Formats: sequence, structure tokens, C-alpha cells
Amino acid sequence: MSDLPPVTDEHSTGRAAWLARLWAVATPLLVGVTWPLWSGAARLPAVPAADWLRTPPFVGPLLLAGAAWGALCVLRGKCQTGLAYGVVCLGGLMLLDQLRWQPWAYHLLIMAVVLLTAGPTLAVRLLRALAVSVYFYSAVAKLDYAFASTLGRQMLEAATGWVGLSPREWPVWLVFGLALAMPVAEGLIAPLLCFRKTRRVGLLLATAMHAGAVLVLGPLGLGHRPGVLLWNLVFPTHLWLLFGPPIRSAGMQAVRARPSWAPAVAVGIVVLAIVGPLTRPLGWWDRWPSWGLYAPGGERTEVLVHRSVVDRLPDSLPLDSPDEATGRAPTPDADEQSDWRRLRLDEWSLGNSWAPLYPQRRTTIALARSIQSSARLGDFLRVDLYTAANRFSGERQVETLLGAKAIDAYAERYWLNAKSGPLP
Repeated sequence: MSDLPPVTDEHSTGRAAWLARLWAVATPLLVGVTWPLWSGAARLPAVPAADWLRTPPFVGPLLLAGAAWGALCVLRGKCQTGLAYGVVCLGGLMLLDQLRWQPWAYHLLIMAVVLLTAGPTLAVRLLRALAVSVYFYSAVAKLDYAFASTLGRQMLEAATGWVGLSPREWPVWLVFGLALAMPVAEGLIAPLLCFRKTRRVGLLLATAMHAGAVLVLGPLGLGHRPGVLLWNLVFPTHLWLLFGPPIRSAGMQAVRARPSWAPAVAVGIVVLAIVGPLTRPLGWWDRWPSWGLYAPGGERTEVLVHRSVVDRLPDSLPLDSPDEATGRAPTPDADEQSDWRRLRLDEWSLGNSWAPLYPQRRTTIALARSIQSSARLGDFLRVDLYTAANRFSGERQVETLLGAKAIDAYAERYWLNAKSGPLP
């Protein structure tokens, strides 16, 4: 293939080149701080996107090596070659385990596809539109009672604690109002980035918001994992490359001609990523790809085991203490409720994979089925299915699945795989 004529939009060329470099730096770093999730060292069973996507053990390391080689190629100036490796290998790793569908991995995969298949000007426009949609959807997901009364309140308490204040003594309306300041700021960032005259204000507001999130969620605040903190540094950096001052290109390999259909792939991927979250209320799109980030109001799935079979579980699987695990499904007898112990799957994931558990119901059910199969729990396993919280009251409805047969039957409704392998 022959080289394309010189690109006239030099600023877009520079932006695209530096976005590719950011991808090549951010991807290995974020994989590194969640290494057990990607290397197979986590003591969690993989949940492939389809049941037939079960591969020999050597496939994962090969894909990891390919992704690392792709990042190195980009940093050496071979942008298209490196991004091609990145798209294939990172995408392959994510297909092999839905637990790897972390928000940052999903976004970096889209970024790589767009930079690979679209010319610089189109790539920058598409990634700008995607960035605006991220802030919009993230704000909408958190503007509710659930966020204001849980994580939003916790973040407020962490921030005010630095100056010796305690929101616990404040009026509820004031606490909720201040807790909702974060999603309100996100909601303002989206339109500010859309217009040239307000773009600088939007960038500064976004930078301040992410810096505040790093402080509040970091070691001095709520102590979240490094992956969360690193992504809150990467995302505003990519915003400045997209919307900030003009950037000149330097040091990248000459762009080779792309197939005529390639730009349509970039457009289709981004349109799907922007429109898809609108179908989340129908259950067609997952929470994290819908940018429901730090949003506790989504559907919730809890897995409980009867206390009589707790000794069958692996030692690495944490449980609620007996006084905490009363069971939340409505039952006529309080003593019967206290017979159930809730599995702390989020804590299990964080401790073993260094990453939060993918918050979708089918993946939690897949893990529950794996635990049941390995420990042979039978009817002594229970799954409580909570609906998304009411936006204004936080109330939820609950449905209970009791026993392996009921759980297996429920899993059949998903078109994506809801079955994982045995416990490691």
C-alpha cells in the first residue's frame, strides 16, 4: 500500500499521535496495577463472553505479550502496527473473561480501534463525542438517592474530615445537596466541552473534578485500588489531548493507506458506544459500558450460603459475620434469615484480582454457579436479585433464587455467557 498524501489538518494529526502514545503508556500501566485479573493469577474463575471461548492456558499469556508488543511499537513510532496488535490482543483478553470489562479497558479498546481505522481528523471528532457522552451518562447515573446516601455521602465525609468537619451533624438536605455536587459537575462538563468558547472552562472543571476524586478515593480518603486512581489521571490527560491547545505531530511513522471501509468501522463503533447506553433500562447494555461509574443505584445481586455448609467453601472466599448476614430477602421468620451468610464477592475480587467485580448480574450468577459446582452446595445456595434503586427513594424490589436448579434456569435467559469455569 502506498502512503497517503500529507494530512492538511496538522493539529488533528498531532492530537491523534499523542493519543496513541497515551494509549501505549496507559494500557500497560493499568494492566500492571490489575495484573492478576489479566495474567490468570487471580483466584476467580474466568467468565468468557461465550461458553465456547475456553482456550488452553497459554493463549492468555500470548495475548498479553502481543498487547505489550503493540504498546512498544506505538512508542517506537510504528503507530498503526502497534494499534493493530493492541486491538486484537486486548480485545481477545476481554472476550476470554467478562470480569476484564473494566471501564478503562473498554474505553482504551475503543480508542485503539478509532485511531487505527479512522484518519486523524475523524478520529479526534469521534473521540471527542465519546468523551462528552461519558460525562453525560456518568452524571445521569449518579443523580439519584442511592449515590447521595451512600458513596456520595462517604466521599463528602472523607473530604470534610480533612478540615475537621462532620456531615453527620448536618441537615439531610444539605448533605444530599453537597454529595450530588460531583454528578452535577460532570453534567456541566459535557456541554462545556461541546463549544469552543467554553471548552477551556470544561477542561479546568474536569481536571479539578478528577484531582478531587484522586484525593478522596486515594490513601488519604477511602483507600480505593490503584487502578481507580490511575484512570482518574489518564482520563483528564486524554481530555487535554483532545480539547486542549493545538499539538504538532512529531516522531510517528508515516500513515499508511486505510481500506475504504475502515472509517465506517470507527464511526459504527463510536455510535454504538454512544447510543448503546440508552438501552440500559431495557437490560440491553451493561452498567459500566453505559458509564454508570461509582453509581450504586444499579441492579444488585447478592449470593448467600446456608451456615450449615460454610465449611465447604474455600478459605479465600470472604463471608459476612453472622451478625451482619441476616439475609435481605423477605422471609417469615427472623431465625431463618440468620441462617444465611452473604458472600463478599466484591471483596473477593478486589483481594484476588486487584480490580472491582464487574457489576453485571450474569457475571455474579456465573460465579455463584462455579462456587456451587465446586462446593456442591445444592439447595443451600441462595441468590437475591435486587432491581435498580428508585431514583428518588432508593427502594428496590427483590426476587430470590433458591438452590442450584433455580439459579441455572435463571441463567438461561442471557444471550451472553453466564457460566464460568471451576474455582482455581
